[in-house]
Amino acid sequence: MKFQQPPYTTSLDLLREFRQVTPDSLQYLLTDMFERIALYENKADSVTARKLPDGRYRVDMVLNAKKVYADSLGNETPARRMNDLIDVAVLARRKINGQWQDVPLYRQKRRFRPGVTRLSVIVPEKPEKAGIDPYNLLIDRTPDDNLKTVTMEK
Repeated sequence: MKFQQPPYTTSLDLLREFRQVTPDSLQYLLTDMFERIALYENKADSVTARKLPDGRYRVDMVLNAKKVYADSLGNETPARRMNDLIDVAVLARRKINGQWQDVPLYRQKRRFRPGVTRLSVIVPEKPEKAGIDPYNLLIDRTPDDNLKTVTMEK
């Protein structure tokens, strides 16, 4: 048989299959991606680094996360609960094949609640930039403020 007969498979069937194999801790992603319009306002407020005696660098970040839901008319409501996994990264600048590129020294998903989060990470070499959702995987109103140039402390 070449083609499916009625009833036809729909996106709701696909979502039902996803829900069956997705852990409870990640069910919110399915809701945000398939059932609602989720918008983020993530921002790196400040990023500083200090060279450690062993040659590595401690990077201190002040990050801000916010999620809102929009309806079909554009009305927005702040997310009542937010405990989302969002990428945090520290990047170095390297010349690769004659072109300057940002290379991750640290990249990890971290849980974020609304508001300010302070994080410190250790990286093996001098950082250039750091921030939240560095590759703009989430729908963010102002994606340009997710990364900040690192300020070196003495």
